Amino acid sequence: QIGDATLDNGIPIVTTVASTATRTHILFSNFNSNNVGTIDTSGSSTTYNTSSDYRLKEDLQDFNGLDKVSKIPVYDFKWKLDESRSYGVMAHELQEVLPQAVSGKKDALNDKGEIEPQQVDYSKIVPLLVKSIQELKAEIELLKNK
Repeated sequence: QIGDATLDNGIPIVTTVASTATRTHILFSNFNSNNVGTIDTSGSSTTYNTSSDYRLKEDLQDFNGLDKVSKIPVYDFKWKLDESRSYGVMAHELQEVLPQAVSGKKDALNDKGEIEPQQVDYSKIVPLLVKSIQELKAEIELLKNK
């Protein structure tokens, strides 16, 4: 539930009843009213969930994860706003390799001529990383057995 309290920036504080049980705070559904994601909390953590049930998928195909991951440029960079350093990708470059991880259009402006920034969902990169690790492990095993 959203409580009466807010953070200094006006964002409401989401609170739960005095319990460590997992509670769903936000449920996302598609046009058929099917659950496609939730934001849940327990007594000590928050989880961000998206659909991944096998019954919702078809046409499963293998792919070369290491090849895809190798095509994603990653940078150590400084944010212009506060000069803090971070690691990450450029959305338009990631879009060429993994378009489903990027939203927005390169160089887009809003009606006031201000930057309408592209956004990246880094969680979409995780399956590529897992696949790449599996491929590297298989290569290591082959080399060990020679």
